[in-house]
Amino acid sequence: MSHKSTIAVIAVVIVLIVVVGGLYAAGIINFNKTTTAPNTLQSTPEQRVPNIVTTSVVSSALGKHVTLGLGASGLALNASTFLGGGVLPFASATQVSQVNSAYSQVIVSPFSQQVMPSYILGLGNNVTYNTYQIGIFVPPGSGFAVVSFAHSSNSSFAAFLESTLSSSLKKDFNATSYNSTSISFDIGSIDGSNYVFVADNQIVRGYYLEGMLANYSSYNILILYLTPGFTSYSNFTTILSNQINNIKALPSSSVPSVMASAAQINSITGLNYKTQSAIAVNFNNTKKLLNEYITLTDSSGGISASSTNMTFLNNTVGTMTGLVAKEMVSGENTTAFTVIAFSNSSAPFAILSTTYTAYFGSNLQISNYSGWKFVFENTTNYNYNEIYNKTTGNYSLTKTPYSNTTFVLAVKGNYMIIFESEEQNQVFTKTMVESFLSDESSLI
Repeated sequence: MSHKSTIAVIAVVIVLIVVVGGLYAAGIINFNKTTTAPNTLQSTPEQRVPNIVTTSVVSSALGKHVTLGLGASGLALNASTFLGGGVLPFASATQVSQVNSAYSQVIVSPFSQQVMPSYILGLGNNVTYNTYQIGIFVPPGSGFAVVSFAHSSNSSFAAFLESTLSSSLKKDFNATSYNSTSISFDIGSIDGSNYVFVADNQIVRGYYLEGMLANYSSYNILILYLTPGFTSYSNFTTILSNQINNIKALPSSSVPSVMASAAQINSITGLNYKTQSAIAVNFNNTKKLLNEYITLTDSSGGISASSTNMTFLNNTVGTMTGLVAKEMVSGENTTAFTVIAFSNSSAPFAILSTTYTAYFGSNLQISNYSGWKFVFENTTNYNYNEIYNKTTGNYSLTKTPYSNTTFVLAVKGNYMIIFESEEQNQVFTKTMVESFLSDESSLI
């Protein structure tokens, strides 16, 4: 497999569930009523999103039988990524730079286009919500539907976001509602929740992209549908009404504790890390989601749809059953890692052996520890300064180290870990990596 294709495999691991943009989280929320989800990556998508509407509700509204292909929950997110409508496992800056071209072309929300005012995008860069749940429903044929909600710590923000988008659309259409063969727009209210609806068949070739954004109390609710044929907004209000009833029962937190805690990382590093963000995802029929993703992006990011590549991707990424990720910060030090579960043990080992030779640099180390096989790399990051010598008229370049980055790709049994730590005044050593892997062995 070529270097381009192997990088694409890493891209798919990170962006498989990027149905729309990215979803970054920060902070922790405690609800009055809390139910702990199964402490495992092998739980079902339904268990991951206990407060999202059921498949029977979505099937009835859309007039076709759907299954829940993905359930994800997390601690907080921002407005712009919520309006994008999707989920992004946490990835380091290094990873993101490698796969940016792959997920930047994913367009699956009409609200992430020109409809959204620029100042909303700017506002969305700050953490505004403090928890979310999202379900992706897949019909037998093409397309998929997304139902998600997010809770805002600012009681007025959910209403502000919906009213701002409604006002913007009303100005664009110069009316309270608009329908044509290619575009539809409507606003309304149901069960105390204001909503705005838009459908457009010009965003994704060959598909209608329909979306409804609503606010209920301190919640925003987002419903999206990518479909070959137009669906009336009344079908969306059916889903919305049911989703509001679920929210009235108070959502429960379902982010599992199968990842090393900040306290464990602090014990290893001697630093004072705090959890900045967390996300948990479970999959059903991942091969179908993978193929929908590749079709949607037109094989972007170097993901070739050749039979050889697709066989490899289906046998590896297509066997993913769950994913959890966490980001921790301590001043300017950051540590982020993702634990991915597969339905078999051959898949993570195949990804490891296929990708590390293309991805890692000259500092690569290959090791085994306590049942884990891992590749490990430490690099020093430098600031470069150009200095002008007035006497000689020449320039000289100086470099000053400012941080150290450790990257690890590890596999054991049915699990794979992607880990990165950037620290200002020390190095996350191989011994520290082994301690971290030992901690994870006791949790998964």
